[in-house]
Amino acid sequence: MLFEGDAAVPTLVLLDLAIPNTSWFDVLARIRGCEATRRLPVVIISPSDRQPDLDKSFEFQANSFVQMGESQEIDATRLKLLLYYWIAVNKNVNA
Repeated sequence: MLFEGDAAVPTLVLLDLAIPNTSWFDVLARIRGCEATRRLPVVIISPSDRQPDLDKSFEFQANSFVQMGESQEIDATRLKLLLYYWIAVNKNVNA
């Protein structure tokens, strides 16, 4: 949807490491390679705590990496805080 026609650029992308049938690295590289989305904030969400996943996320210019999957209650709180920060607090270039 990000790359189709006149689609509006969102304020934030939450990118899950477990995208079915797609490499999230390819998605992030495509976001960064497109003029319209190259500065779009991208937050990686993942149950992974593996250092290589964290390292690769930042190598591909993710803005943040948030580990999820601890519990539904904790994940819901993290998601609320995450959205509050990136949408209400952070000054976004696309705003």
